[in-house]
Amino acid sequence: MTYDIEEIKQVLDRTHLREHLNRHHDFNYGDVSMITNYLPEGWDVAAGCTKCVIIPPEDHDYVIKIPFNTDYYEDDDSEDGYSPLQYGHLPLSDEYTGDYCAVEEEYSYLAEQEGVDEFFALTKCVGYVFDGTLPIYVQERCSGLNYSTPPSSPATRHTAKELKDKSATLYNFRTDFLEASVLVYGEEALKKLDRFIENWEVKDLHEGNYGYKYNTFIPKIFDFSGYDE
Repeated sequence: MTYDIEEIKQVLDRTHLREHLNRHHDFNYGDVSMITNYLPEGWDVAAGCTKCVIIPPEDHDYVIKIPFNTDYYEDDDSEDGYSPLQYGHLPLSDEYTGDYCAVEEEYSYLAEQEGVDEFFALTKCVGYVFDGTLPIYVQERCSGLNYSTPPSSPATRHTAKELKDKSATLYNFRTDFLEASVLVYGEEALKKLDRFIENWEVKDLHEGNYGYKYNTFIPKIFDFSGYDE
């Protein structure tokens, strides 16, 4: 993955995010238009409940992730009645956290430590913009699930289905994704992923949160921060 931090900063400077944050001290799903309407040609944006993803042109092998400020509160001691926009790299816990990208980065570290990082599009904080108020993250570029089936065989299909039927965590994945995982990474690696997901309680792995490395059938999970309702 190759990224240019200066290019990222220049793209964000084109948007109205800085002015919006200065006025409202907040960034959430409803504010994505502050980015969408001002991106350079060929750039795009997607958004979920906890973060937005800025998608560069196809010659870039990464995407930019920006967390929504989901842990916002009023502060009577500040001049305007609100707390400054602040994010922290918080450890994994059951506590509510305002930066889901930081949680994803923490999971990335744990996946590397436990040898299952190949399954994940790892997330990395590359700095802060707007005078240190907003963290930006990069992640390997991926695409969602394709409805064309990756190459497989009866034996691979049987292995994937057997693993899926026996696992409370793998059961959530589509069978064709598991077949590709067996082909690319192997059965033992998939069992290891199963244990990792269970042990660290990686949640919210629905069909919109995994797919393949861009323009390949190499399986990747690209949204793995979970969601605390």
